[in-house]
Amino acid sequence: MTTKELDQLTNHLDKHMEQHGVAESFGIHVADILRRKWSGDTDILATFFSSALSSVDEDRGCFDLLVRWTMDRLGWFRFRQMLPDILMVHEMLKRLQYTKTDRFTFNDLDNHGWFIPHVDKRLFVLESQSRMKLVIIDKTDFAETIHVRRVWYRHDEDRNHSYRKLLPLSWYHKHDWTPKYGDFRDPGYVATYKQYLGDISVMTQKQVEGSGYYWHELEGLAFDINSTLTVLYEHKTERTSQLRNNKKDH
Repeated sequence: MTTKELDQLTNHLDKHMEQHGVAESFGIHVADILRRKWSGDTDILATFFSSALSSVDEDRGCFDLLVRWTMDRLGWFRFRQMLPDILMVHEMLKRLQYTKTDRFTFNDLDNHGWFIPHVDKRLFVLESQSRMKLVIIDKTDFAETIHVRRVWYRHDEDRNHSYRKLLPLSWYHKHDWTPKYGDFRDPGYVATYKQYLGDISVMTQKQVEGSGYYWHELEGLAFDINSTLTVLYEHKTERTSQLRNNKKDH
């Protein structure tokens, strides 16, 4: 690619992102109007959004695509809202030294969390009685990518479903904590979020790929992250004191 072609591509991407920014700002403005008019009335709001989607689509053959892309964008915005808390959960699990052999345990021993040491990636696991989720945060010179995958373990309620055959943590460890495909084709897919770094920020076709099909998983992740972070804050002082005492004893 020549310098001229690269400049043309950059200008095109800048204009494209500018339109995304305009659309996002306009959406926030419309939401403010809706909030004042129908705040808390979910049924009326659902009617508004379904009417708007069906009316804005002039080519009826593309309606399904519009709905799918809308759900993908919605997943992208939802994940972006969660991102600071996701990063903070990893930071606190690591700072408070919760590892697989010394897990963070709460909710009457039903839930656990721990970070996994790695040279380049930030990794942590959230476990409940029926599910285990692996979070992989991988940052390069060009982008930061967050993968969330359900992984198999002995209590998993869906382990016998062949179409969602989950991979164990040992598989990810063997493959340097890299998902098989890096998108919604992965077994146990919950979300993949990519934010490009540097001067060019690109919103790909599907920032959180396949979110329209995995919305319940995304909301489940939000609950897991929020509940874990809340209890981590509650136990922070106690855990810090425990670590300090352990250090003195050794």
